[in-house]
Amino acid sequence: MGLDGAVRRRSTSWGRPVDLTLVAVVGVIALALLFDFTNGFHDAANSVSTVVATRVLPAKWAVWFSAFFNFAAVFIIGTAVANTVAKTVKPGVTGVAVIFAALFAAIVWNYATWWVGMPSSSSHALIGGLVGAGLAAGGIDAISWPSVQKTVIAIVASPLIAFGIAFLAMFLVAGLRNLFKLDDNAKQFKWLQLVSAGAVSFGHGANDAQKTMGVIAALLVGTGHLAVGADGNIGV
Repeated sequence: MGLDGAVRRRSTSWGRPVDLTLVAVVGVIALALLFDFTNGFHDAANSVSTVVATRVLPAKWAVWFSAFFNFAAVFIIGTAVANTVAKTVKPGVTGVAVIFAALFAAIVWNYATWWVGMPSSSSHALIGGLVGAGLAAGGIDAISWPSVQKTVIAIVASPLIAFGIAFLAMFLVAGLRNLFKLDDNAKQFKWLQLVSAGAVSFGHGANDAQKTMGVIAALLVGTGHLAVGADGNIGV
């Protein structure tokens, strides 16, 4: 009786049973926010480094500038990327343990790469964590490979496409500079840097910043707090 009573006291609060699953969900969501924090100090540098290095904006203003466009993108573009991430591991396998393992792996990677000053994709680390945890929990059939395929294509294509566009853009900028007799530090270029930095931040909010939203949605589906729609999509 003494042991049973102790168990009941630990499993009740103010006379009501404690929902341990809900407690675990809240804890993993907190871990997801920690991942978002590590994602921020990694990826925020991508959009503000140029304007800070050229002294177009002070570092503090540049971070707020980036944050505004990141936040605005979700309401303008939508949450399609978050939905894709949420479907990486199939709902029947996704649960607290899978999401915890994926987040833990991505956070460790982010801190390790930050420690050595290595620019790294937090998004791909998170997808890798989801795939690894999903395979361990349910095998090959647990993974939605079409969703993973989109990520793999992006890993290969994004640097190549960016290289090509930047190569051509540099010729265009050089031509404009020669045509209008501008020097490298002309005020026009500084304003254009603000435009490009805002666009990078907006793109980050429309894509990379949604990864954590997708992970939280997957967690809620796996624990029965959110349902998958009739079309197979998740209402992020």
